Amino acid sequence: MGRESPFRKMVINKRVAEANGRRSKMKMQKIQVMAKGKGINTFRMKKTDMVRAIQRAENNVDCFCTPRIEYCDELLCLWRDDCLSVKNNDTCDK
Repeated sequence: MGRESPFRKMVINKRVAEANGRRSKMKMQKIQVMAKGKGINTFRMKKTDMVRAIQRAENNVDCFCTPRIEYCDELLCLWRDDCLSVKNNDTCDK
């Protein structure tokens, strides 16, 4: 097998941590790496906009930081912890 991309490693590491019961919010730098890996220009983008752009690039619903968290059933979503913290704190772009 060849070298894995930094994006793929990041996703794998997050999934492994979640499987071991350690969930965490995504840091801005990691989100930027992920976005750039998908060809998204992140210049002057807020976290919310970056995450939604990534969701669209992956052909997913761009629902980050929206009221959809009230009924979201995407338990394996990479952004779930961030969404839940937004719901609990009523803040976006932290």
